[in-house]
Amino acid sequence: MRKIFTSILLTAAALVSRGEDQNCPVIQAVRTSSLPFSAEMTAPAWKNAPAYAFYKTAGTLEDFYRLPKEKAVVKLLYDDNYLYVGVRLQDSEVVSSGKSNQTFLFALGDTVEVFLKPAGEKYYWEIYGTPGKLTSCFYFRSRGVAGLSECYQYPLPAIKVDAVIDGTFNNWRDRDKGWKLLIAIPLKELCKNGLKFTTEENWTILVARYNYSRFLEETELSGFPQIIPDFHPLKNYARLELVTTTK
Repeated sequence: MRKIFTSILLTAAALVSRGEDQNCPVIQAVRTSSLPFSAEMTAPAWKNAPAYAFYKTAGTLEDFYRLPKEKAVVKLLYDDNYLYVGVRLQDSEVVSSGKSNQTFLFALGDTVEVFLKPAGEKYYWEIYGTPGKLTSCFYFRSRGVAGLSECYQYPLPAIKVDAVIDGTFNNWRDRDKGWKLLIAIPLKELCKNGLKFTTEENWTILVARYNYSRFLEETELSGFPQIIPDFHPLKNYARLELVTTTK
């Protein structure tokens, strides 16, 4: 049975392992000159940004290109100072017991995770946002050191997080509709090793979520692009394309 399951995972990995080539999925971030920092995301700039639907993590072949039971979409904007990650999430139970930043928030309730990595480099960031407006930022100089405690004791950069809940937070007795999250990631942090956040540089990205709910049969993991149940397969991240608009 173990051999069969391993074979399925290897086949799944091969199907999603498109790497950094022309077939790699793309997420566009649209340039904006000004942006009110609000998770409501009603500013006109958000209308110009394409939306990307989350897919289920692909644990089996049947999971490929399936939407999760509770859907989510992500849009990206950027300006001279920040990359903005806006996510709208369906959620029947908005829950998190997290109390402080720079902790393993994904183990404490609903969490959106943003992974950012320069193509051709080994280092990358793992950034969290929660409905309780908490955040964490971990920095890995390569996946080969991802288990070291130093990665999780990283000084928290000036990340901004806002969230709006359509329902009642941390009340399992009723049914919620969802929540919206906005994370602003300072470009100064992403460029600290000498790279620039421009159209000339190649950046890759994964946006994913942990969704906990008593109305689900199990914790639901999803994201864009679609990957196997591991948020660290670096070669499978989407290419982040920075674009401008005159609208």
